[in-house]
Amino acid sequence: MKSLLTYLYSTHPSQLTYIISISNLNSTSMKTLQYILVFFVVCSIQTSAQFTMSVGPYIMPKYGINISERPYITTNPNQYPYTFMTAPTENDASFDIDFGLSGRIHLKDLKLSAIFDGGYSSTSSILKYVDDTDDEYTFITRVNYVNIASMYNSGWFLIGVNFGIPISGTTKNLSETTEIEARPEDMRTKIEFRLGGIIPIMKHSTGSMNVVFLGNFMFTGLYGDNLYDNSKYSIIQHDNLTNPRVWTFSLGVNYLFTILDR
Repeated sequence: MKSLLTYLYSTHPSQLTYIISISNLNSTSMKTLQYILVFFVVCSIQTSAQFTMSVGPYIMPKYGINISERPYITTNPNQYPYTFMTAPTENDASFDIDFGLSGRIHLKDLKLSAIFDGGYSSTSSILKYVDDTDDEYTFITRVNYVNIASMYNSGWFLIGVNFGIPISGTTKNLSETTEIEARPEDMRTKIEFRLGGIIPIMKHSTGSMNVVFLGNFMFTGLYGDNLYDNSKYSIIQHDNLTNPRVWTFSLGVNYLFTILDR
């Protein structure tokens, strides 16, 4: 409360002087009135605050690594009952591109911003046999999402969270002899913690172009809980430990057009 009153005094001294005079009274009702008056002063500050609103497109190429343990692989996915072996595997890096629209609300007095992203996002994981020589046993799992992100921005610093709603997914090998289509309900909603920065590289009266870099730390796996209801997924046998969790680094740009400045 003390820091709030100090700020209010610097912006609204006359109103705060009256509030402080009330605070010297011991009556409970007067104390209640004091808090009510502070509330209305804060509201008046918010309505008179200077801010800008901007919106525009973004594109974000990203590099990803699956941090989960390596899974078991079937020796013959078309044979039933399936036979499994612990095959030597490795996780390769993956590359995807996210794009969509970004919105920004910037509070000039506080020099703080809220940034919201919405668009199309893909996350992929590459798993292969170490001794695979013909790409027959190098599998790419790619899940596509509609993503919604909310981030806090101060200076160049960004921190926030991203949610991805799965809309499609595939698992296929590089030789293109095997491909599995996944239902959205077989995939898990993506939740990522975001940490990074935004740096303006061009500014003018109509908007700004910015370089954006983000570390995206995925908490959830690609596959949902009902994975084994679909026997086709036996090509790559995942459990809770091996369900791919892909951490990515994004580096891209956005162009934000100023739509409101007050």
